Amino acid sequence: MTQGNKKRKIRVGHVIPLVVGIVVLFSACFLFGYYYNNESADFITDIKTLFHLETLEEVIASGNKEENNVNIENADNILEENEDSQEGVLQVLPENEEELKDYLASLVTPEGKMLAVAKQAPPAVKGIYVTGPVAGHERMNDIIQLVEETELNTVVIDVKNDDGFITYSMSSETVETLGSTVKYVKDMPALVQTLHDKGIYVIARIVTFRDPFIAKAKPEWSVHRTNGSVYYDNSGLAWVNPYNREVWDYLVEVATCAAEDGFDEIQFDYVRFSTEIKAGEVNYGEDSATVSKTEIITQFTEYVYSKLSPLGVIISADVFGTIIDNEYDSGIVGQDYAAISGNLDVVCPMIYPSHYASGVYGQQYPNSAPYEMITGALNASGNSLSTLPEGERPIVRPWLQDFTASWIKPYHKYGAEEVRAQIQAVYDAGYTEWILWNASNYYTKDALLPDESLMSAEEAGSEELPE
Repeated sequence: MTQGNKKRKIRVGHVIPLVVGIVVLFSACFLFGYYYNNESADFITDIKTLFHLETLEEVIASGNKEENNVNIENADNILEENEDSQEGVLQVLPENEEELKDYLASLVTPEGKMLAVAKQAPPAVKGIYVTGPVAGHERMNDIIQLVEETELNTVVIDVKNDDGFITYSMSSETVETLGSTVKYVKDMPALVQTLHDKGIYVIARIVTFRDPFIAKAKPEWSVHRTNGSVYYDNSGLAWVNPYNREVWDYLVEVATCAAEDGFDEIQFDYVRFSTEIKAGEVNYGEDSATVSKTEIITQFTEYVYSKLSPLGVIISADVFGTIIDNEYDSGIVGQDYAAISGNLDVVCPMIYPSHYASGVYGQQYPNSAPYEMITGALNASGNSLSTLPEGERPIVRPWLQDFTASWIKPYHKYGAEEVRAQIQAVYDAGYTEWILWNASNYYTKDALLPDESLMSAEEAGSEELPE
């Protein structure tokens, strides 16, 4: 490159920002001038087009694994510029023109900078669960291939697992101090980016109040028996105390790191008390005398939602399927279905047919009636959530069973027919999202429809189970 060309490039470099600035200024003036001088009903449509904003229904209807979720860069800078902005996660454009005017104004800082919309609605999730060891192993390639070749579009990856370990090295001072990291995944941010590049939605699973590791590393956070010793359940596992606010902050710190490392959604699991604790067996502390189990769990979900929402991630939680319409079970584990759901973007009831007692939803052998059990559970879910104002109801995304519960009598092997029956029940009940659970991460491919982009026109017109 000659010196003359170099000088010319420098001059052009100075001109480009000026031109861009003029265009932006002109566009802003035109936009607000148009608003004040045009009362056309098409104004809202024009704004949607200009800002590429959609209603929640439109986002969900169009969501699929070919559309990457937008990752907002420099989120810290955005929050610093507008600390008072606590917009909800699923941003729905106001239809009323006055409300729209106020909303547009809220997107502009006093310095005239346009703020990014904090969160984007998730796609219609069709997902599978992945453990930390599998995520960091060559088998992850098989998982990715399964997603790419089928209707799947989502993976749920362990970030904090059932043993209390963090599955990769994250930038958390508390995690480092506790020594809770087990590096199953060498570079989680890189893995998340790879998945995003393939159009895959990525959820971080964080096991919440079951934490055997903490019992040794920080026993003061654990549930204690009345004699002062750490409580262990029948499986020899310890639980942290849901009444301990330091535990809450630790979980928020882990979730924050996961969000910063690129995860689209934070999903809390084991957001409950142990089912094995008997009355008077443990001491939860002074607060437990005035705050019930269901109240403290509900308060926890409200707390994490308020802390994590500004980061731009979707917030979800797994709940026992049996607590949806069973007050007794609800009281034992501390999960009030409607109350918890009101603090979430997505609620994920674990409605595995194998987990229900005989007679529930009219089925003598629930494990042998996958379609009927999913239908019954989702109908119950709808009835429960109808008590919430329409704008406060979360997306319902059930966990479905892709494993054989060999301990259940009569024995019923789960294969493509049983898994597909559950998926169909989800659709027939009026829902669009689901996640499959298999602890070993071996999923029934024959239960899944092929990816539409790989199907012929004739195949795409049929929703029959693949041969």
